[in-house]
Amino acid sequence: MGITGSRKVSQERVIVADPDVILLRDARRWESGFREALLRDPAFQGVKALRDQRVYSVPARLLVTSSHHIAETVETIARLLHPEVFEEGSR
Repeated sequence: MGITGSRKVSQERVIVADPDVILLRDARRWESGFREALLRDPAFQGVKALRDQRVYSVPARLLVTSSHHIAETVETIARLLHPEVFEEGSR
């Protein structure tokens, strides 16, 4: 989608981009229920990420800063995008 950093994206832009995966920042206090509302929104039902059930919430602390959490961030996103690599006995 050509987005750098953390930005709000319009509904239209998401629909046109039709992403395979959507990663949402999970900041429970401010965005409680956002993922569920997105999944129920009729406007997004044609988006591939929703059809394939690949809309994930990632803890905000892992997305908003570069810190000692960076390794956990990479592993968290890798597990969401490629769970088969992390299955028991797949190594």
